Amino acid sequence: FRTARDSFAAYYRIDPDAVAPPDYLDRPEFGLTLALHMAALVAVDAHARGGGVPRGLPELAAYLLRREREHWNRLYENRVEGLEYATPTEEMRQAVFAAALTGATGHGAGTAVLRRLEVAEPHRLLADHATCYPSPGGDTVLEPLYPDRLAEDFLALSFPGHGVTEFGSVPWAAEAARALLARDERGEPPAYAARAVTFLASAAAPHRWPHLTDGLAGVLRADPALAVDAGGAALSALAELDLDRALLEAIDGHLPELGQLDLDAGIAPFAERLSALRLAASRTPLERARLHLDLGFRLWRAGQPDDALAATERAVTDFRRSDQETELAAALAQASEYARRVGNRTRSRVAAQEAVDLYRRLAQSDPATHEPGLAVSLSHLGQGLLTEQRGREALRAMDRATEIFRRLVDANPVAYEPGLAMALANQGSLLWSHRRWDAAREATERAVALFRRLVTPGGGAPAADAGPPADADPDAGGADVRKADARDADAGGAESGPGLGRAVTVDESDLALALSNLGVMYWSARDRPRALAAAREAANIYRRVARANPAAFEPELVRVLNDLRGFLFRGERWREGLAVADEAMGIARERAADDHAARARLARLLVQCARGRVRSGLDVHQAEHEVAEAITHYEHLTAAHADFASPLRDAREAQREVRDKLQGIPPEPHRNWTAEEHWVTLLGQDEVWQDAQDHRYLLDTMTPRYCRNVERFILSQADAVYDLLVRTLRVAPDTLDRGPDESAAQWLRRQPLLVALRRRADGKPAKPALCHCGYPIAPDWQHDHCYPGIIVD
Repeated sequence: FRTARDSFAAYYRIDPDAVAPPDYLDRPEFGLTLALHMAALVAVDAHARGGGVPRGLPELAAYLLRREREHWNRLYENRVEGLEYATPTEEMRQAVFAAALTGATGHGAGTAVLRRLEVAEPHRLLADHATCYPSPGGDTVLEPLYPDRLAEDFLALSFPGHGVTEFGSVPWAAEAARALLARDERGEPPAYAARAVTFLASAAAPHRWPHLTDGLAGVLRADPALAVDAGGAALSALAELDLDRALLEAIDGHLPELGQLDLDAGIAPFAERLSALRLAASRTPLERARLHLDLGFRLWRAGQPDDALAATERAVTDFRRSDQETELAAALAQASEYARRVGNRTRSRVAAQEAVDLYRRLAQSDPATHEPGLAVSLSHLGQGLLTEQRGREALRAMDRATEIFRRLVDANPVAYEPGLAMALANQGSLLWSHRRWDAAREATERAVALFRRLVTPGGGAPAADAGPPADADPDAGGADVRKADARDADAGGAESGPGLGRAVTVDESDLALALSNLGVMYWSARDRPRALAAAREAANIYRRVARANPAAFEPELVRVLNDLRGFLFRGERWREGLAVADEAMGIARERAADDHAARARLARLLVQCARGRVRSGLDVHQAEHEVAEAITHYEHLTAAHADFASPLRDAREAQREVRDKLQGIPPEPHRNWTAEEHWVTLLGQDEVWQDAQDHRYLLDTMTPRYCRNVERFILSQADAVYDLLVRTLRVAPDTLDRGPDESAAQWLRRQPLLVALRRRADGKPAKPALCHCGYPIAPDWQHDHCYPGIIVD
């Protein structure tokens, strides 16, 4: 307060110590910095004018607005002295009212706004308004009051019912608001509807100007859809108001049934408000179950998976009491997905298994209605089994889900292509975890093509260099291909049973996730241009959707930016990579204060960025600050979670690397591969070897002696390599076909790379000319299932 007071006093040229701080600054509303500034300005102005000081925030706002009105009045009175200003005070108030709702706009649009208010001379009023509130660039009109909070106060004080005598209301406020927010002849809302409704709703908050609720309700009763057209921020602000249930229901009738990316964050609090009223009036478990299920979906879309799971679990409980098997199955499928997202693996798998059992029984008597639900549940079950490291069972479930959706698409592509796209994306992730690289890429590429057509206006093929991606941090070692989230949405009219429409529709975020996954797959296949293109496209999509719904998509944006950073670092494109890392760290830092996962992501990013600076030699002093910050975060995290002890040790090792660089100590040789590339990619093929300097050699050009050394090098790390594969692929040991009595070294000797190295060490070609089946090995023959002694007839 004193800092603001002293600054204002200097402008007024008065002694600041003559203005004592008021005794009400400890009130909650003065926790807002702007409120303190308002208090300081009013205190100084009142002292300079010899008047009393208001004693509350509403009165402070009224004081400042009264001073605005006095200014208009002086300008009008001075017109007789040649000032080009001809607008009476009450007419200027109309223009300021309109500007508060519309914001600055072009001259033509400003003229149209004032004509809505039936102003006689709009051009004259716009010119006089610009005298009071000039445009910074001189190219717009109706510049509003600043800051925004003062404009909201002005709107509230213009409506009757506030009881503040210093700035009275006007009888035309409600009618003017309705006129300004009326739709045009095509039924379109005005371009400023979002600002206008949000400003009115924010001002009407219970702790500010609750009397304004009636005026805003009058506008919305005439046009409930306006609340939805106004956007997510307006819906969120409306949820705080004491609106009657009838009006809330009318607005709810215009909400997109299946969610919408730019509205979901605002729909959730609105849905919570209305659900509380509906639940209080509900009479049966079935009513409550449906209400909880709907609320769970809305919370899920808003990026609140824990709350979504809690609501959906309540729905499951009430559906059991209602003996509604079909709706219970849909709720279980939804609960399975939410439980997986929050890390409750067992609950996810159990719920999915029960949903599968229910749908399988229901589909026996009515396959047309219930097979889509079975497919969705099998997809969820596959993901649940994978997280429990039951890879083979997971793949069987996912294959069955994909098979059902393929058949359904043949009959009704419009309805079921979204479900097929999600199933293919999830299948690609599972195939990747089973080391079936080509099949994983093929499934993910098809998923991306479907997603792109479904969510992009006009559809169309992907760009030539932006194929379909995956997701991993190359520097961390190991592709972490993520499973597509079955975002609940419409089935395009599919006969999919109650509640399942929300489980088979896709949006841009699904495309982004699939692109992200495909990027990792391309990188591992050493198709680096396409990997970069896919990661960049995924990042661009996540940037866009995260602006509308930060809670849901900022973590995903940070993840894909880190993937992109890793790709760029690996290609030694240091400046571009560091710029991407800075963007990711900025987002993670905003969320790190009260989110342990975000804090861990930030710490990891800081370490990786610091190492990038060391290797590139760019701004190494900044790396010193970054790694110190990372250590602070990891120390805090380790105090609560022992799992962070290893990353903390790694951060301290990075700190040593930074200090060595600053002191001119030569670094240890850097291995320029990732564990994922070196082992996951190389072990499954029999054509090339990649050494520690990232040089690649055709096996058939390598000497027998060198091949023997490479074989020994790999086998000397057998246990570590095998453990790394299990960990980075997130699969069960049986997925890698290791026998129960087989050692890691014995298992490694059976892998294609080791077999080829042994052949070369013995002086033979890397690949045999003939297969076990006796036929020549050629690119157009499939020999995956051949074995010694096989009889081919």
